Order: sequence, then C-alpha cells, then structure tokens
Amino acid sequence: MLRLPPQAATIRCPKCKTMLEIAEEELPFVEVEVLPDAKPQIAKPAAAPAKPATRKNVLRPALVDERAEAEEAAERQRSKEAERKREIRRELQKMDDAKADEDDEYEEVKRLCRHGRNSLMLLTYGLYAYGGGILLVFLGVMPAFLFGFVVLPAILLGYVAAGLGTLLLMGGFGAAFLGPREGFFVAGAGLGASVLQIAFTMVGLIALVAGIIEKLGNGATGFDGYNSQTELYFVLGFCSNFFLLADAPARFVSGNFEFLPFFALAAAVFEFARFAFITMLVQRYGELAKYDRTASQAASVTMKIFWMLLLTAMFRIAVTFTFDWIPSRDPAWWIGQAIHLLLLLIMLGVLGFQLVRLGQIAQETSELLYADRVASKFDNVDAV
Repeated sequence: MLRLPPQAATIRCPKCKTMLEIAEEELPFVEVEVLPDAKPQIAKPAAAPAKPATRKNVLRPALVDERAEAEEAAERQRSKEAERKREIRRELQKMDDAKADEDDEYEEVKRLCRHGRNSLMLLTYGLYAYGGGILLVFLGVMPAFLFGFVVLPAILLGYVAAGLGTLLLMGGFGAAFLGPREGFFVAGAGLGASVLQIAFTMVGLIALVAGIIEKLGNGATGFDGYNSQTELYFVLGFCSNFFLLADAPARFVSGNFEFLPFFALAAAVFEFARFAFITMLVQRYGELAKYDRTASQAASVTMKIFWMLLLTAMFRIAVTFTFDWIPSRDPAWWIGQAIHLLLLLIMLGVLGFQLVRLGQIAQETSELLYADRVASKFDNVDAV
C-alpha cells in the first residue's frame, strides 16, 4: 500500500523505483432494483435525479523520461553546490575583511603605543634631569649659609640640568598628543601647566630683581633686610619653585612677606600640577599596558610629594612661632634659621628622590606599552 501525498501528481515506488502517475477514475452509480412482493403497490414518487458517480484514485505507470529526470536532478544538485560555494566565498570574504580591519586596528595600536613609549622616555629623562638639577643647585647654595661661599659650578650645572629637564618634560607632553587617546587631555593640561610655570617663574624673578634694585637704591647693602629664604629663591627660582609652597605659609605667619614673589608662588602651584599630570599620564599608560603596579605607584609618588610639602609647611610654621620672634643675629635666631634650612634641605632631597622614582616608574611603563599587551584582553602581569 502506498501513501499518496496530498495534491501530488506522481509518486515513485520505493521498491521497484517505478514512477507512477496518480489519476482519478469515475465509478458509475449502480441502483439496485427492488423485487415486487405481495404487498399492495404504492404509487412510486417522481424519479429522483441521478446520483453522481464516485471518484477513486488509481495508479498507473507514468510516461517519464528517466534521462531528463536524472539530468534535472543533477542540475538541481549542481545549483545547490554552486550556491553553497558562493555562500562559502561570501563567508570567507567577510572573514578576510574582518581580518584586514583587525590588522589595520592593530597597526594603529602599534603606532599609538610607539608614540606613547616615546612620551614616557622623554618624561623619564626629563624627571631625572629636573630632579638632579634641583639637588645640584641646592647643594651649591647650601655652603653660602654655612661657610659664606657658593659652589658655582654645581649651581650652573644644576641650571643646565633643570632647564634641559623642563624641555624634555614639555617634549614628553607634546609626544603624548600622538600616543593613545586616553592621554590627550592629560597631555594638554600638563603642557599648559609647564608653559604657565615657566612664564610665572620669569615674571617672579623679574619682580624680585626689581625689588632688590629698589632696596639697594634706598641704601641697603647686599641682601640686608631680606629673609634668607628670599635669597635662596633668587638662586633656586631658575630651576624650581617647589620650596615656596612650604615657605609661603611660614612667611605669612611671621609677617615677613614684603618681597614674597607672588608670581613665583603661582608658578610653584603650576609646577606641582605639572608633576600631578605626569603621574596621571604614567598611570593611564600603565593601565593600558595592564601593569597595575605602575598605576598604583605613580599615584603614590604624587601623594608622597603632597604630604612632604604639607608636613614641611607645618614644621616651618612651628619653627616660625618658636624662633622667628627672637631678635636677629641672636644665637636662638640662628638656631631657628638652621632648622628652616634643614627642613628645606630635607624637603628638596625628598623631592629630588621622588622625581627620580617617578622617572623609574615611567621607564618601567614604557617597557611594557606594546600593542600585544594593549590589544589583548587576556594578558596579565603574571604572564609576562
């Protein structure tokens, strides 16, 4: 028995493979005649209309061209195969396009990382030179307060090192504009802070020189009447204004702020902001390189510099309340001045060390800022 699909015209026998045609055949309606019996006859009603013939499905061999059918089946198979190949080519083309896009993106990441490494190396050398210049100038000035003379070669070399460090730091911020996009804002802010720091430093020094000339014109000799910190700024101001952040509070408390260089104090604020932006830039590059230790250590350096300035200012205020009211040239007054200078020496020493440490962190970050680490989501520090 064959199960005929609905609305089908042909069917193939599953055993002999013969193609059969499904047709319908009409069967005539046969009316059975009723025999007469002994009962009285009843008038027959009018003849009913003829009933329609019934229809029945029959199977008969179909006239099928086996060769044509085989060719048609082969053609359908070829069409399916061609469509499958076209689909495979489309998928391969999509994969090639995606791979090309990935290669382009990877090359872009490589380019950004290269500029980021250049920025970090400039910042590294700039921090080394700047921190070293501060220490050289201070070491050249310190003998003047202890023995009455200065080490001029150390001061001049410190000026050169600090100036070179300033230029390298500005170059590092400039190179960051070509690096990863995460550093655009920080680079712009750091470059702006560097320019303002230099400008305010120059204006502050000019104002201080004008004040000294005016003082000498009124009959003063040398630095007579000036606090020793003003003399120190006159020398240190060419390389750093950091010490003014710790010096200004004590000067205001003592009332000795007649010649406090306010422009230089503003420059000191921008100088601190510049190193804060360096820390932020190193931190962001460290996060891109998946080097968490760099990111945390860079922020730690800024916090140490901040607390160093704050504690120095607090101790300077305490020394001012204790010793600065004593008449000048009194032995106790000299003790207070010595403590002031000692605190300043410690502060600048810590500052120089922290700047060198920040340079080391920047160098460590530059050694890891590569596209293989930045572009991969699976690399971590332990795997390196």
